[in-house]
Amino acid sequence: MPSIIPATEYTNVSQFSNNGYVWLTPKHTGNMLHVRQPRDGSLGREELARIREMSDAHLSRNRLPDQDNFKDKERQLGKAMHSSEFVQKVLKLNPNILCEDSVNCRGHAAFYYVERGEKKYTNASFTKGILPEFSIIETDAADLPVRVKYGWREVLLRLVKARQLSFRQVVRMFGDAETVQSSHWRRNIRNFRR
Repeated sequence: MPSIIPATEYTNVSQFSNNGYVWLTPKHTGNMLHVRQPRDGSLGREELARIREMSDAHLSRNRLPDQDNFKDKERQLGKAMHSSEFVQKVLKLNPNILCEDSVNCRGHAAFYYVERGEKKYTNASFTKGILPEFSIIETDAADLPVRVKYGWREVLLRLVKARQLSFRQVVRMFGDAETVQSSHWRRNIRNFRR
């Protein structure tokens, strides 16, 4: 059996043409965006502003609507609650729900329920410790979302969507959100108000 040899642009193709395929490594094309730098080493302010504007316009489609509010930690904190207190309240509403620590992600937990002897995931996970009332996102240098810390209202919404809690139970135990940042909560819970 012949050994595999990586082909490059200098590989003699004729020796392989009779009994196999040949893959050539493409030439390096360089950076996608090439900026000409003046001879004195400085880039003009107008050129930098233009590049920044192009980048921002290109990245804006990957940002969340109302992202600035989701980034404001103090505003999103609302009525913070410890995760152990939150779990106790949820289990009072539905004792058939299970809460387990995450095996894959340390410091996180999630709710499950059992249906016909099989454990099902509710998509309601959270970080253990202090939970904000509303979800908070963290962004990178380009202002793109990289991490989300789900608030306890988001976890409740997911439990309602999984039909493990009712809207009435949630309002009775946790109250309804009345603040300005609760628009996301009200918009998503609207279909479950009965």
